Amino acid sequence: MNFYETRMGRNFFEWQLPKLIAALQDISKKLSPSPAAIRLPVEGDPDFLTELYKKSEIWEPSAENRRLSQRAIQVQQRFLPGMTERERQDFEQYEDIVENRSLEFAERAYRAGFQTAVQMMVAGLSIQPEGEEEGCGEDD
Repeated sequence: MNFYETRMGRNFFEWQLPKLIAALQDISKKLSPSPAAIRLPVEGDPDFLTELYKKSEIWEPSAENRRLSQRAIQVQQRFLPGMTERERQDFEQYEDIVENRSLEFAERAYRAGFQTAVQMMVAGLSIQPEGEEEGCGEDD
């Protein structure tokens, strides 16, 4: 007697094997790459990030920035008159260094945020097919 002729064989071929095939198809479907949410150009403008940065709101002073600038001016007006010329030059050099450090940090933070957003898009943020939601399959 062959396996398919036994009760266990019929159970396997009629019930278990179709379920196994369906499960493999489901796994294959979930492992297939999703369509990209956006299509990026093959060649980009090498100055794209710089231009995007210049157009961003990072250069626009916020209310908090204006408040802090006013406060800095008030404090400077108290101590600048008592400084020698050499002390003023040292202080101006210090201000330039601090400002450049802050700008460099802001640029790195912006680049990191932009790179993270691009990596997320490239990593597969995609549009789900209509009627299908993430993690809401029949057997979930």
